[in-house]
Amino acid sequence: MGDLLARLKELGSLPQGLHWFCPLFDDAGHSVDTSTSVNGAPTDLKEAPANDVERRRRLVSECLQIFAYDGEHVVPHQKYLIRHIDSQLARCDICITEYYRSKRQMIDRLRHEYEEEEVEVLVGIFDKQDFARILRGLDRATKILEAAEPQQRGRGLLDDTSQFALFEALNCEAFLQDPALVRDHLQNPMTLVQTNRRFQVTRYVPAATYFLFDPEPTRCTWAMQLWTKIRTPVSKDDFEFAIRDALAKHMRAVTEPIADLTVIQRFWCGAHLIVEKLSQDLVTHSLLALEVDVCRLSLEHLQFATPALRFLLQTIQSLLEIAPQSFWNSMGTIPPTTVIEQIFNNVQYDRYMMEAHRSEDYGTSPLQDMLTWIKPFMASLPPSQKVQACRSLTFQLLDRLQEERFAAHARAVCKKTGFFVLEWTLSSCNKAEDSHSQVGRMIAVECLEVVGNYIQRVMTIIALPEEDPSRKELAIPAFNTLKVALMLECKTLQTDQETLRLKKDLSPGFCSYTPAIWATVLHRLNQGDAGLAEAALAGIRYFTELEELKIDANDDRYKVKCEFNATFAHLTHSVSQVLEWINDFCPSDLDRLFSHPETITALAALLFCPDDRIYSAGVNLIKTISSEVARKEAIGCLLRGFFDTTLNSFSWALQLVTLNKTWASCPRMLKTLEDTLDVLCNSQNGLLRTRTLAGVTEIEAVQRFWKQQWNALNVIYDMTEEWGRQKVSDNATLKEFCRDTMQLSERLFGQYSVFASALTSSIEASNGAGDTAGNCGLLTHPATTMHSMVKWLRLRDPYLASTSASLTQKVLDRLSDAQMKLAEKPVQFLGYVVQGTPKGRTHLTAHEKAEIARALERNIGRPVLSVDIDSERSDSSRAPSLTRDVIASRKRANAIDFEKWGSKARRSADLAADDEDRTPVLDPRVGELKGLQAYRASDLGRGNHETMRASHDALSASRISKQRSQQAVVQAAFKENREKEKQAKKKRDAEALARIKGRSNDTSTTEGVRVKGLGVEGKDHAPTGPSMMISSSESDTEEDEYDELFGPPPKISDAVRDYQLSRLKAKEHHGP
Repeated sequence: MGDLLARLKELGSLPQGLHWFCPLFDDAGHSVDTSTSVNGAPTDLKEAPANDVERRRRLVSECLQIFAYDGEHVVPHQKYLIRHIDSQLARCDICITEYYRSKRQMIDRLRHEYEEEEVEVLVGIFDKQDFARILRGLDRATKILEAAEPQQRGRGLLDDTSQFALFEALNCEAFLQDPALVRDHLQNPMTLVQTNRRFQVTRYVPAATYFLFDPEPTRCTWAMQLWTKIRTPVSKDDFEFAIRDALAKHMRAVTEPIADLTVIQRFWCGAHLIVEKLSQDLVTHSLLALEVDVCRLSLEHLQFATPALRFLLQTIQSLLEIAPQSFWNSMGTIPPTTVIEQIFNNVQYDRYMMEAHRSEDYGTSPLQDMLTWIKPFMASLPPSQKVQACRSLTFQLLDRLQEERFAAHARAVCKKTGFFVLEWTLSSCNKAEDSHSQVGRMIAVECLEVVGNYIQRVMTIIALPEEDPSRKELAIPAFNTLKVALMLECKTLQTDQETLRLKKDLSPGFCSYTPAIWATVLHRLNQGDAGLAEAALAGIRYFTELEELKIDANDDRYKVKCEFNATFAHLTHSVSQVLEWINDFCPSDLDRLFSHPETITALAALLFCPDDRIYSAGVNLIKTISSEVARKEAIGCLLRGFFDTTLNSFSWALQLVTLNKTWASCPRMLKTLEDTLDVLCNSQNGLLRTRTLAGVTEIEAVQRFWKQQWNALNVIYDMTEEWGRQKVSDNATLKEFCRDTMQLSERLFGQYSVFASALTSSIEASNGAGDTAGNCGLLTHPATTMHSMVKWLRLRDPYLASTSASLTQKVLDRLSDAQMKLAEKPVQFLGYVVQGTPKGRTHLTAHEKAEIARALERNIGRPVLSVDIDSERSDSSRAPSLTRDVIASRKRANAIDFEKWGSKARRSADLAADDEDRTPVLDPRVGELKGLQAYRASDLGRGNHETMRASHDALSASRISKQRSQQAVVQAAFKENREKEKQAKKKRDAEALARIKGRSNDTSTTEGVRVKGLGVEGKDHAPTGPSMMISSSESDTEEDEYDELFGPPPKISDAVRDYQLSRLKAKEHHGP
C-alpha cells in the first residue's frame, strides 16, 4: 500500500499540462478539437522533451491497482485517480488509444501473477469507471445531435467531451463486447454524427474489427470503409490491440457446426479486408498463431455453396501472395491438388461460370475472383508439386469448364487461363534452380508430357485467322507455351549431356523427346505460319550447345548414353526439318523473322551449331532471308540491318559456349567470328571503320561482343589440353583447330585499335569528350585471357608455340603502352618459361624467350637476368642432355638450325655457340640491365663484358645486310626440309606399325599365358591420356621423341628435377 501511495504522489507531482499517455503537453492547459489533428494528434500540442512517456504509462498502470483495495482510507485516492484519468482522456485521442493499450497490457500481466477470479473482479471495477465516463459523453452527444437540424449534424457540432467519448467507445473493447450497450448508447449517436459525412478515424481501433462482422448495416459499412480507406500498415501492436481478440472471437463462431451461411459470408468478407493489410511476419507469427487456423478453416468452408466463395478465394489469394510458405506449412500433408478439387467442385463455382457475361466489368465480376487466385497459387508451389497442380488445373480449365452449359465468355477466359497455366509451369521448370538434378529432370519430362496432351488445343488457336477475336486474346499464351516447351526439351537434353559428361548416374527411361509436340509443329509449319516459325526458332536456340556423346562398349553408362544419342538424333532431325520448312516461306514472312530479337538470336546461334545438317540449314536460311549467296555476306547483311541486335545475339551464343565449355561448337565459332571480324574491321568497308555507333545501345553491344570473344577464347585456351586427352577428334583436326584459334586471336588482337577508335569516336560524339578509359577497358579482357593463353607456349608444335609466343609478346607490349600490368599468375608462368624450368618447359628458341623476357620486363618494370641452369646440373642430368643432342643431330641432319642462324644475326660468330642453354630469370636487384641487353649480357655467362661489347660493336654493317638478304632463301629451304622430314616420319611410322602388328600376331598365342594375371586388380594399366602440351615431367631427351601433336607424356626422375630446382633457387638467392 505504501508503494502505491508513493506512486500516486509521484503521479501528482507531474506538470499540469503534461499528457500522461503520449509525449505531448498543452502549454495553455486546455483541450483541442481532434478534427484539426494530423494522425489524431492535436496540432497545437508540443512534444515534451526529457519526459519518459513509457515510464508514465507504466506508473499510471501500477496506480490503477489501488482499486483492488477496500476501505474508506483508499476512497480519496481512488477518486483522485479517477478524476485525473477523466481529465487526461479529454485532452487528445492519442491518450485515449494509449490508455486502453496500457490497460490491456496491465491486465495481461495481472493474469500471470494472480488468480483469474481476482483479476476479473479488478477488471470489472476498471470497466465500470470507464463505462460511466463513456456513457456520460455518448448521452450528451445524442442530445446535441438530436436537437440539431439534419443538415447541421456532424462532428463539428459536438463539444470536446462528446467527441472524445465517442472515440473512447470505439477503443474500449469491454464496451464493444456488450451488445446492449452498443445498441442503446452508441448506435444512435454513431448514426446521427454520420448524417452528412462519415465519422473518420485515422488509426486502427477495436471497433473497426468488431463492427466488420456486425450484422447491423450502418456499423458494418463504417468498418468496411475504414479498412478500405486507411493506408497505414498494421503493426504488431495494432494487431494485438485492435484485431486479435475480435478476429479470434468471430473465427470461433464460424467453426461451429450450426453456423449460419450468412455469418460465414460476412466473416470471409471482413477477413479478406484484414488479411490484405497484414505483412508476412504478422501472418506467420500473429494470424496463424490464433486458436483457429485460418488456412485450414478456408479449406473446410470451400464445401459451402454460398456467395461467400468469392471472398473466401480472395482471402486465400492474399495469404498465398503474402506468406505462401506459411500457408502450405499450415496445410501440412494436404496436397495442392486437394485444394484445387475443393474449389472447382463447389457448386457456387459452377453458378458463377454459368452466369458470367461479357458485358460485365471483369475487374469487379465474380468471374475474376474465380480465376485470379490461380497465378499466386502456382507461384507458391515448389517445382516438385507444380506439374501435378498444372495437370489438375488444365483438366478443369481446358476440359471440364469448356462444356456447353457454361457461358461462352467464361469458357474463353478459362481457356486463356489454362494456356497461361501451361506457360507458367513450363517457365518455372525452365528457370528452376534444381533443373540440373535428377528430380528436376523428371519434373521437366512430366511437364512436357502434360503439354503434349494439350498441344492440339494450342495449335487450334494458332491456326485461327489473325483477325479472329479469339486468336487475338489467346495467341500470345499459345505461342509462348510452344516456345518454352521446345526450349525446355533442348535444355533438358543439355542437362543430361552435362550429367553424363561429369560421369554421374542418370536414370534411364526418362526421354525428354516429346514426339507429339514436334509432329504438330512440323505439320503446322508446312502450311507457312510465320508466327509459329518465330516461336519455334526462339525455342530451339539452346539446341546449338548439344553434341553426340562418344560411346565405349565397356562404359558403365553405355545404355544411358545410347538413349541420349537416340534422343539427340530425334531432336536433330526435327530441328533440321523445322529450319528446312521455314526456308521455304515466302520472302515477306521471312522478313518478319528479323523483327524480333529472340529470332535473330536463334539465327545467330545456328552459326555455332556443330551438326552439319542443322548448320547448313541455318546458313541457307540466313542466306535466303538476306538474299545473299555467301555466308560472310549474309552475316554482313544482318549487321548492316540490325547492328546491335545481331552483335548481342553473337555475344549470347558466345556466352553459351563459355558457360558449357563444349568442344563441338568451337570450330564453327572460330569460322563465324572470322567472318564477323572481317565484316566489322575490313580495311576497305568495315562497319566499325565506316560508321559511327548510334547511341549507348550500339556502344554497349560492341563492348559486349569484344568481351565475349575473349571469354570464348579463354575457354579454348583453358580446355584444349583436356579435349586432347578426351580424344574429342583426331590429331590432325585438333592441330588445325589450334592453328585457327591462334589465327583468330592474333587477328582479333590486331583489330584492337579499330574497336578502340570506333568506341572512342562514338563516345566523343555522344558526350562531347573522349573517354580513353574505355580503351583500357578493352584491354582488360585479353589481359584476363593471358591466364590461359600462356599455357599454349608449351605446345609441341613449333609453329603453334612460336605463334603463341608472338601473340604473348604483342599483348604484353600493348598492355605496357596502356600502363596496365599483367596479373601475378601469368607473370609467374612466363618467368618459368624464360628460366626454362620444368614447369615452363617449351620448344621456344632462345630468341623467342628473349623477346618474351623483354616484353615482360617492360610490363612489370623489373629487369631480367639469365641463369645457366644446365651448367649446374648433376652428372645424372648431363647424360640425358648429351643424348638429346645426339638424337637431335641425327633427326635434324638436313634441317637448318634456325636458332643458331638467329643468334649469328644478333652477335658475332664467336659468341653463338652457347645460346641454347642459357635462360633469363626475374631479378629486381639488377637495375642497370634493360630488356634484350639484360638477356644478352646474362647469356654470355661469366665472360668479359668489355670483350663481348667490343665484339658486338665490331659487327660490320655489310655483314648484317648480307644476312638479311639471305633470309628469304633460308626460310624457303627450311619449309622444304620440314615437309621432307614430315613425309619421312610418316613412312617410318607406317613401317614401325606394320612390324608391331606382325609381332603381335606371332606372339599372341605363346605369350597369352605369360601375361595373364599380371597387374593390380581394379587398376587401369592403359597408357595415360595423350597430351598436346609439353609436360613438366618430360626430360630434354624425350621432348623430341613425339613428332605428333599428341602423345603420352614421358617422365624423368624426381631426384633430377628436385636437384635442378634447388640449384635454380640458389642462383635466384645469391644472384649472378
